[in-house]
Amino acid sequence: LSPHDARLIEDEIEEVELVAPFEEKRMNAKFDNNAAETSITGSTLDFPLIRGYRIEKGEMFSEKDLKTASRVAVIGKTAVKNLFGEEDPVGQVVKVHFIPFKIIGVFEAKGVDTNGLDQDDLILIPLPTLMRRIVNQRHVSRIFVKISSRENIAKASEKIREVLRESHKLVDEREDDFTLVSQLDMEEMKRETSELFTKLIVGVAAISLLVGGIGILAVMLISVKERTKEIGIRRAVGATRRDIIRQFLYESLIIGFLGGGFGIVLGVGLTLGLTHWGEWTLLLDQDSIWTASWVCALIGVVFGVFPAIKASKLDPMEALTIE
Repeated sequence: LSPHDARLIEDEIEEVELVAPFEEKRMNAKFDNNAAETSITGSTLDFPLIRGYRIEKGEMFSEKDLKTASRVAVIGKTAVKNLFGEEDPVGQVVKVHFIPFKIIGVFEAKGVDTNGLDQDDLILIPLPTLMRRIVNQRHVSRIFVKISSRENIAKASEKIREVLRESHKLVDEREDDFTLVSQLDMEEMKRETSELFTKLIVGVAAISLLVGGIGILAVMLISVKERTKEIGIRRAVGATRRDIIRQFLYESLIIGFLGGGFGIVLGVGLTLGLTHWGEWTLLLDQDSIWTASWVCALIGVVFGVFPAIKASKLDPMEALTIE
């Protein structure tokens, strides 16, 4: 891909609103005695508009800066923090690859994207400046394109493919030497990833419930064995088989409910901790908490049925004679 490809896309496809050729390199930036690795990003005036960056302070570089490959930059909040601390960066000079750049603007904070990447850890410079003065190359890694409407995405994507194939002289059955990813493709990938993650979580939860249920079953069987004499005494003084079943089912229900409660407290604690100290924003669903509580209680009852029935079938006379 090249800046020329970007111009062709913008000029020949009517559904296209904005186009921004893009290249970035992870490099060290220096200010006085401070140095930090950041994303040195080269693009055009459309890049902030397509990617949703807004200027908080100062200004964006100009068309003239692009034509003259000026050494000016707009900086993200994370890069500001790493290089300048609390100092105002506008008007200051940072060095990238031993080349001085004047900071003329600061972006508003955007936070972390869906891939976990910090969108504020960047220094944006004119694309020609990056390509001529720093990386010495003619190609770019990506071209961002904004389409006029969602309905036109599929149509515009096909037109972009045709323009790029013609530009790259790809004839007949030759495969594309580029990858085209639309917003619809990204949404589909996110949906598939979300479904896969959901299935994985459900699978892990099912295994955990099964293991927990087997644990309850084992505990209740041991309890029946150790309390055989107690069961015999209760039967001897008038307790029915139904009373014995009810007693052990109540106990297994309580064990399941307490185990689930411990898991819920741990889960809520981790959620609040990650939200407070981490970079994620997690939400607590009260319906899920109640559902988890009752499912755990139900598991306790289900896996307590066999030990309860076994306890109820003990012969009172035999139970009283067991030491």
